[in-house]
Amino acid sequence: MTPINYQQLTARLEEQGVAYSSMALANRVTLVATTLGGRIFVFLPDREDCLFWVNPAFAEPASFARFIRDNEWNIGGDRVWIGPEIQFIIQERGLEGGEPRASIPVAMDPGRFALEQISERSCRLTQSPALDAFCLARGAVSLRLERTIRPVGDPLAGTGISDGIWFAGYEQETALRRVGGDPIPASWWSVTNLHAGGDVIIGTTAAPRYADFVAPAPPELHEIGRNYARARLTGERQYKTGYEARQVLGRFAYLHPTAADEGYLLVRAFYSNPAGRYLEEPVNAVGRNGYAVFVYNDDGRYGSFGEFECMGAAVGGPDDPVACLDRVPLYIYAGELAQLRSAAQALLGTAP
Repeated sequence: MTPINYQQLTARLEEQGVAYSSMALANRVTLVATTLGGRIFVFLPDREDCLFWVNPAFAEPASFARFIRDNEWNIGGDRVWIGPEIQFIIQERGLEGGEPRASIPVAMDPGRFALEQISERSCRLTQSPALDAFCLARGAVSLRLERTIRPVGDPLAGTGISDGIWFAGYEQETALRRVGGDPIPASWWSVTNLHAGGDVIIGTTAAPRYADFVAPAPPELHEIGRNYARARLTGERQYKTGYEARQVLGRFAYLHPTAADEGYLLVRAFYSNPAGRYLEEPVNAVGRNGYAVFVYNDDGRYGSFGEFECMGAAVGGPDDPVACLDRVPLYIYAGELAQLRSAAQALLGTAP
């Protein structure tokens, strides 16, 4: 299936009267932020295919009109949800061999977002969802999530490691606050939809522990090494794995080949607090939590893609801070695979 390009995406948004902002990153890269689901999309210098997976409904006006009318959530791109999933999406765990019952709240996604253009090089997406809690607590909470989006520089500049490969990057300054309702803990939850065909690699301490959140990760697609975890995204076989905050070093990456010796590398950085409260749990493992990084591989039911994800520590609970402010950058490199692996080695301590 042909990926969605810049012209298709912006034309569909304009046809439906959806607000968006286009910003220039380094090296003539274009970032699009939109009120539709609070999504971010990134396009390479020729403005052809989106760097992230995008729902194919964007290809045609009629299909996208239906998508908007039906309040669909599986938009693609780079998003921030409210977690943990076990609290706000999973309504019943489905223990005793039953299937869990889950529903994505419309207030979360596609939600209602405001978009503010701060300057030519920064914008802000804001939402204020009211969410019901289920498995970890009972009640409802009102939250405010603000994401200020701006370009960032190359962390490898001046080292010589990224010389000869192409770079762009942006960060989301993410503020989450409980503003009303019950004292129910919540976390920001960064999710990036990825084109299948590459490897996620996570820098960790020795022999990291992980948990399976859906079907177990197939051994041919998942590897635990001395100081890393590696997961292949195929978009053909569903699995989801989570990795403990105390063992995750705060950087993970996705290396996707685009030709025999070329590709692109996405590197996500965030603060993984080893003493933080990370509340996400597998549906069948009550009380087993502490996970800050996740990898999801879809089986085609939602689209042929994968995801890498990270989650902030809890705020808003009786023993938690009332708010948090985190900076979550994404560094983008493209060029020869050998040089991209060198960049990954420098930033993660290991390479795909």
